[in-house]
Amino acid sequence: MMPVNLMEYGLWRLLAGPALAALHFVVSYGATGIFCERSDNADALLTLRYGLGAFTLVILALIALVTLLAWQQGGFLQKAQDRHTEDSAEGRHAFLAHITVLISALSFVGVAMISLPILLVGSCS
Repeated sequence: MMPVNLMEYGLWRLLAGPALAALHFVVSYGATGIFCERSDNADALLTLRYGLGAFTLVILALIALVTLLAWQQGGFLQKAQDRHTEDSAEGRHAFLAHITVLISALSFVGVAMISLPILLVGSCS
């Protein structure tokens, strides 16, 4: 059995999108909760919104990177046939890449939805 390079085919890519989405959720709502408990200053709220907006863009970029890496690993544009149906190491890796793309896309949408209240709500009250 050939050793598997974890940097190329590890399960960490499968879990990276949801882990980044969970990190975004905790930081966004945690920071907002702490801020709203301590202050209701409009200028500080604007700073919080800009900071969380920048944090959201970084998280979305990282999720997009994970999706792109999985897309390249799966070789979706190279073959017309479904490689993830083969019973081989290559087929299993292509299947994991396919699942990673789908889970990362769902995580991307989740982060975008989590960000909507931060961008749309004007005050803590």
